[in-house]
Amino acid sequence: MTMESSKPDINLPAIRFLGCDRWGETGWSGTTFRWHPAGEAPPVMGLVFDDDSAGQSIFNEWVALAGNQDPYEELRVTIIEGEIADTQPEYIVLLCPDPANTLVHATAEGASFDIEQISGLCRANKMDFLPDSPPMLPRFKEECAKHGEFLLAPVTRRDDGQMYFDVNLGIVKKKIEFRSVEGILAELKGQGIDVEAIAKMLAEQAVLQHTV
Repeated sequence: MTMESSKPDINLPAIRFLGCDRWGETGWSGTTFRWHPAGEAPPVMGLVFDDDSAGQSIFNEWVALAGNQDPYEELRVTIIEGEIADTQPEYIVLLCPDPANTLVHATAEGASFDIEQISGLCRANKMDFLPDSPPMLPRFKEECAKHGEFLLAPVTRRDDGQMYFDVNLGIVKKKIEFRSVEGILAELKGQGIDVEAIAKMLAEQAVLQHTV
């Protein structure tokens, strides 16, 4: 990525975090949630990585620049729920830089850059609702609303199958977006976009994924 800046050594955490070269090594295979049994602490949203070293290095990119905080809310976390292409219910976790907030931080640092250059800098993970497991997302939503924040942290699977949440590398987030497939398609339809063509494309991709 090319960034024009009056301070060449400027670093913006969301760009460094999402643009880290080690994402391809992490094996981001899932997203999980944890909360205090009595609801006395903010919940945790964990990104499950198959390669713990690569996953931790990505979060280290953030912590090295901004500590465990996201004061400008530069990292936009979105969870999109709903049936996609007539498949079983699922949700997508989407991590993207927030263009406006990233620009605010860059301006505060005396830097400037082209927002269009970060428009495609996103990471996504699709999760299916497992029929034999109790849903965790509803409780996570409740705890987020209650505390007004959550911790985004790397998670790895131990040899005994248990999940290890590395909270020391967690990022405190004050904002999260919960969207629905139906709501997004309704917005697109209101803008005159052919949502049926989009649905057909998604269906074809789903069929392809199940036949490869």
